[in-house]
Amino acid sequence: MSNATKQKIKLMKAWLKGKQIQIRQPGHKWMDMSTVDPVWDWATAQYRIKPAPPLELWVNVYSENAYIPYASKSEAEAAADTAEAIHIALHMKEV
Repeated sequence: MSNATKQKIKLMKAWLKGKQIQIRQPGHKWMDMSTVDPVWDWATAQYRIKPAPPLELWVNVYSENAYIPYASKSEAEAAADTAEAIHIALHMKEV
């Protein structure tokens, strides 16, 4: 079995499991594929499992080894001990 066939099977299995599949036609951007009975056009289109969004955190830094991460900037700001913090709501994003 070729690698291309294995990749097609992987994508179809992911779709069956409910993962969001994206399609890209030549000259276009990636778009979410319909979740109802997709038509696979292997000859002209490219497919992928939709990538997860990058991890994004806001961190209050208190020393070199003491930091507390938060899911939002407002949470970090509300929880900050301003007298002790070196950085408040330092934005960190996975690349």
